[in-house]
Amino acid sequence: MPDPDHDQLVGLLRKVEEVRGLSAAAGPSRTLTHDDPDTLVRTLGELVDELERAHRRLIETNVQLVSLREVASRLAETVDIGETTRTVTRYLRRAFGFDQVGLLLIDREQGLLTGAWTVERAGDERTAALDVPLVGERGALARAVWMGRTLLHHDCQRHAPAFVAETHPLAQAFSQLGSLACVPLVRSQPAASDSQGAACDAACVLGHARLLAPPAGETASRWAADREEVQRRCLSCRHLPTLGVLAMARAAGAPALGAADLTLIESIALSLAPMIENARLLQELRRSQRFQQHMLDSMASALVAVNLRREVLSLNRAGEELLGRPEEAVLGAPVREVMGEEGERLLDDAMALGREVARQETTLHRPDGEPLPVRLTSSQLRDEDGRVYGALATFLDLTPIKRAEEHARQMDRLAALG
Repeated sequence: MPDPDHDQLVGLLRKVEEVRGLSAAAGPSRTLTHDDPDTLVRTLGELVDELERAHRRLIETNVQLVSLREVASRLAETVDIGETTRTVTRYLRRAFGFDQVGLLLIDREQGLLTGAWTVERAGDERTAALDVPLVGERGALARAVWMGRTLLHHDCQRHAPAFVAETHPLAQAFSQLGSLACVPLVRSQPAASDSQGAACDAACVLGHARLLAPPAGETASRWAADREEVQRRCLSCRHLPTLGVLAMARAAGAPALGAADLTLIESIALSLAPMIENARLLQELRRSQRFQQHMLDSMASALVAVNLRREVLSLNRAGEELLGRPEEAVLGAPVREVMGEEGERLLDDAMALGREVARQETTLHRPDGEPLPVRLTSSQLRDEDGRVYGALATFLDLTPIKRAEEHARQMDRLAALG
């Protein structure tokens, strides 16, 4: 009759061997038997030691990831992607001990992966800029983007990170690679209505097998042309989930990257991705703000925006010139001090009564009391919920027109007298 305790012990020993096989530091596997007490004690001791080492590595990795967050926070402080990726790759190489580390981010406008690649060779660390075309899927880095998953290569002569010229600073480093892991950096999970492929009728190229080889019966040239067309469309699609690629590699002759290394690299990528996404969003916001400011400053009409407390929120360059005061001096000031009583009244009507005016001729007054004839348009400012939070006035200086009209009247009077 089978002994349940015996069966459980056999199953436990089998699991012990499986767990020990996951450890890169584990020694050669030994056959364990339940009736060998010495071997059981020795094995349990080894397991305890390995568990302690694993916990220490976990603590060390967590500390390194916290430090990585501090390093990557610089992404939000600069628009220089090159400098930021250089800093991050240097930190990752030193902190985690890989021979080569690359961080490249997608530049949609240029259709590139752009960033930095750091190499350590004979105690000398060097970092070089790297740009990889995404259209055409040239190399393992671009392939990781289009496949949308982690790629691990042990034959880096066939699967180079990218194809660079012989004179490129990274040409020699790429030729000496032994193993390479490329992990896509993916933005936060989109909403269901914003899912991958929704914008192109489920024809999204990401992860599709047609990226690797032409379908049967299709010529290679035709397939390549169609693929590049789809890739360009994907790069312009707001649903593209990939932000860039994190790559780590070891040189030929060093221990090849294994499952434990891959888990670590994917954990680093998982921590790095939201930082990059937040930095990208902040950079896009800053660029949008600069664009809006450039538009406002290039307007021929003056513009003044006020809040519900009748305080100035914004004044463009034309407004500064007409009213004779810089924006910095009037921000937060009562609009009456900037535009006079008539300007305040028109903006009050727009905010409180919804009485918007279009191209109404009126007279404002500069801070020094000098009258300013203008053609003014006012409207309400509303937030995303439709609530009024201020008013906006644009006005055009009519002084040259008034002078021309007065000159014409004088000429008419002279003509009548003549």
